[in-house]
Amino acid sequence: MDRSGSDRVVDRWREHSLLGDASLLYPDDFPHAWAYENVQDLYVRFVENPIEGEGRFDAKWEEQLSGASQDVRLVAAEILAVYYLFTNTVGYNRKLEMVNATIGDAGPDVTDEDVQHAFRNWIGAPGMGYNTSQYLPVRYLIDFAKRIKRLATTERRELLEDNPWGFMDFADDTEQKPHVMRNILCHLVYPEYFERIAATGNKQDVHTAFAGLYDAAEDENLDQRLYGIRKVLEQSVPGEEEQLDFFSDELESIWRTAPREDTKVSPLSALLRKKQIVFHGPPGTGKTFTANELAESLIRSSAIQRWGVEDYYANRQRIEQLLETHVTRLQLHPGFGYSEFIAGLQLGEGNRTEYQEGKLLQIIRQMHDMDSGELAPLPHVLLLDEINRTDLSAMLGEAFSAIEADKRGTPVTLPATDQEGNNFTLVIPEDLYIIGTMNEIDHSVESLDFALRRRFLWFNASFDAEGLRAIWQDEWERVRPRVSHDDAEPQLEHLIDNIETLNAEIASTPDLGRAYQVGHAFFSELAFLVDEAFPGRRPDLNGILWTRAGNPTRALISMWEFSIRPLLEQYLAGSDIQDDLLTGFEKTFMAPPGAPHA
Repeated sequence: MDRSGSDRVVDRWREHSLLGDASLLYPDDFPHAWAYENVQDLYVRFVENPIEGEGRFDAKWEEQLSGASQDVRLVAAEILAVYYLFTNTVGYNRKLEMVNATIGDAGPDVTDEDVQHAFRNWIGAPGMGYNTSQYLPVRYLIDFAKRIKRLATTERRELLEDNPWGFMDFADDTEQKPHVMRNILCHLVYPEYFERIAATGNKQDVHTAFAGLYDAAEDENLDQRLYGIRKVLEQSVPGEEEQLDFFSDELESIWRTAPREDTKVSPLSALLRKKQIVFHGPPGTGKTFTANELAESLIRSSAIQRWGVEDYYANRQRIEQLLETHVTRLQLHPGFGYSEFIAGLQLGEGNRTEYQEGKLLQIIRQMHDMDSGELAPLPHVLLLDEINRTDLSAMLGEAFSAIEADKRGTPVTLPATDQEGNNFTLVIPEDLYIIGTMNEIDHSVESLDFALRRRFLWFNASFDAEGLRAIWQDEWERVRPRVSHDDAEPQLEHLIDNIETLNAEIASTPDLGRAYQVGHAFFSELAFLVDEAFPGRRPDLNGILWTRAGNPTRALISMWEFSIRPLLEQYLAGSDIQDDLLTGFEKTFMAPPGAPHA
């Protein structure tokens, strides 16, 4: 990632267009393009007169620019250029195509080297909504442009030159929904003060993971606290000469917990508060993976806050060992019950029947026996995979109530006794956390009573388009099919649209429902299937998943036949209309670009 082109474009935008009136792209040829009246014209067209209802952004955008002057079209194109600077979810060709189309036939195509460099690179990942709700960030940018151009030049200069927190307040002072564009805009203009984090939820995750490092003032907001945390880290992290990045491998593993599209609550914050949470959802949505990531994040963030930054980095090898010893994973099943989890009678020495500790009591004893040395002890995490596969209430026994946050540390006498006749005692430590996973389609879900549900916080795990994009990028790098990921990207994005439409249809099907949607893990083998479909030759760039005529290629057909169809057939077993539903689902999945969904 080389952001130098983007930074140069923003510097020019600030100087030429926001402080002055000249075009960002062609300041000499269009010295007054960014005059207030032109920005106001664009505002009226796009913000005050939105085109409601279904339809593609680019078609609506062109309709709203109909009859606009060349200056206004240029402002619109440069707004789009700024919108595209950050994102990695739109390819170079699409960015350039949209900006050139907005300038129109009467204007010059973009040949600017800085813009082209910026479009070939990227700064961050703004999330799926950045593209699917494109009108929101674009509307926010146009509104920002109107508001700042309405100010006197001295006021604009005061905001745009060495006044990050004043600029932040101005960015927030709008009736427009900020979306992620507010965070992106603050970072573009003041990258040394604002993190390259688009989603506010991710900012909250970072704060939760590192808050103990920085003594924030009571009136500091989230961005100011993150800036303070970063400065503390930069002073303490060994060998850190450039601006520290929370997306570095070293730091992201501390704060990154779970996808945040559907919730405003950090799973890490919820776990720290409630002590136990559950990830639930359809198969293939990464629940077990997410649970493991959260366990790692809890231990790492506790280590850096309890030990301090210097001791954290000095003991990195030890932390890796603790990630193994402090996490216990149990795959639950119908045969796993109270005896295995709490205590039960088993044959001991001399074939005598005696009580032996179950997994929970073993973990608690190990927590007491471990010597943490001079460093503060770290949390232990118990991962319960597929909690609905056993009678969870019966398995928990006395722990059913003892796991509640306000009952931690209180001894509970168990009926089991040791060889001397003394009763076992259960004391749930403050630093023991429980993370469960659950597939909603399992019919044993009904066994979870309301009292048990109350003891957990529940996080829905659904199809994650951003997660699938990351999987495909990694798999493309590993498999290396004869077509590059960048070239495949337009058809990959259309396939994601099809998958989301397919899942919407599944959710609305009476025989199925939301719990039967297809998780992103079922689509992970696409790079392999593309490689298998085109051995020894490079496919037509327009024929990777669909041919030019709109027919599915062997790669897409294989994905349906070997991964998706068998799953849906199992879901629909016994349905009177199985064949009809499968035909409809296949049509949705295979729909070529440009074909309307039913």
